[in-house]
Parts: sequence; C-alpha cells; structure tokens
Amino acid sequence: MYTLDSEGRENERQNRVLRRKAVVKKLIQHGNSAALVIDKPIMEMLNITSETTFELSTDGRNIILSPQAERAQERDVMQSLERINAKYGAVLKKLGE
Repeated sequence: MYTLDSEGRENERQNRVLRRKAVVKKLIQHGNSAALVIDKPIMEMLNITSETTFELSTDGRNIILSPQAERAQERDVMQSLERINAKYGAVLKKLGE
C-alpha cells in the first residue's frame, strides 16, 4: 500500500515513514507450532498474499522473512519433482500405462 501524491506519483516521504514503523506482534499457537499473523495493510504494502512462499533465515538475533524469488520457487518445484521421480518413477510409469 503505497501512497500517491496529487499527480499520481509515489509519495516517497510518507512511504519511508510507513516502512519504518515497528509493529509489535505475538506468536499464536497453531497446533504444535507457532504462527505470526501479518496484517492485511502490511501484506498490501509488500505486495504479498497468503499464497506467497517465503525464505526464512536468521542472523543469530533476528528472524528474516523474505518473499521467495520466483526462480527459487521454480527450482524448488523441479527439485521436488526429481526426488519424487527418483523414488516413485517406476510406479508412476506403470500407472501411466
């Protein structure tokens, strides 16, 4: 969610302020795991959806959550398909006959 000026240009000053605001969140219980809810305005600002995949990393103190690059997603799918084919290729071939 970027703000625009009266001529339709991005209001960079206000958008920098939006990006700097810290939001305090708590993890919620989700089965045996924990989940972090990302509010809709933040999702819109980052142009992400509930379908977006993320790379999760850490610098030892902070959690870094980054939308996964499309090429990385494609690479991951191809690697998964290769593993499936290696493990179940013969069975899948018989099913296809």
